[in-house]
Amino acid sequence: VALSANGSYAYVANLGGTTVSLCSVDAATGLFTSCIDSGGTGFSSPAGVALSANGSYAYVANVGGTTVSLCSVNATTGALSNCTSTGTGFSSSYGLTLSANGSYAYVANYGGHTVSLCSVNATTGAFTNCASTGSGFSGPETVTLSANGSYAYVADWSASKVWQCSVDATTGVLTGCIDSGGTGF
Repeated sequence: VALSANGSYAYVANLGGTTVSLCSVDAATGLFTSCIDSGGTGFSSPAGVALSANGSYAYVANVGGTTVSLCSVNATTGALSNCTSTGTGFSSSYGLTLSANGSYAYVANYGGHTVSLCSVNATTGAFTNCASTGSGFSGPETVTLSANGSYAYVADWSASKVWQCSVDATTGVLTGCIDSGGTGF
């Protein structure tokens, strides 16, 4: 689930299907008031959604393929359109996140046992220069960043653990990945 910056819309990846739902969010209760097809196309078992900081783009991780979809977001309705594949080198991608400044994207590749680091074009939203980063993963599903961007946390289903990796502030590269110490996963 990804929320728009203004909190008006939620995007829900429908794993096992070919759609992403667009839900209105009630400002007073936080409940979803209506959910419809987002209008985006070309998804293959979408598993994760992330939005650009400016709200212009949505990114959808397609576990059923080897792609991440880049879609334009209608500023008024929240609908997705013009979805195309972006970046390369993905394998059964489950989750993705963007750095706070929007310069980098991290994609969890369950099938490839890797996390991909991609540069994000500020004008087009496209992923470029995607390469594996960090190490030790055996089935990563999601990636999230700490509030200050210094750490990445990678949920690894196959290893039943969450990895903590240091994030290089200049390059976005993940290093020093260690068991986060959490239990019960």
